[in-house]
Amino acid sequence: MTSPSADIAVVGAGILGLATAFELQRRGARVTLYETGRPGQGQSAGQSRIFRHAHADPRLVDYAVTARGIWREWS
Repeated sequence: MTSPSADIAVVGAGILGLATAFELQRRGARVTLYETGRPGQGQSAGQSRIFRHAHADPRLVDYAVTARGIWREWS
């Protein structure tokens, strides 16, 4: 068995996993990204999105409502 060639492993190549891997790599880390399917096709797609509306700051509620509307247009 060989020694690992990455500093960090990111599991899942959805939008969060890809963004995390990108940022870590941009900062100089050696990153290995693991995904069972095509990147962006797992939890990054479909009807499983959660838009949290319970914020103390009304601006965040407005952002969430807007984001949800845009998501519905895209899906």
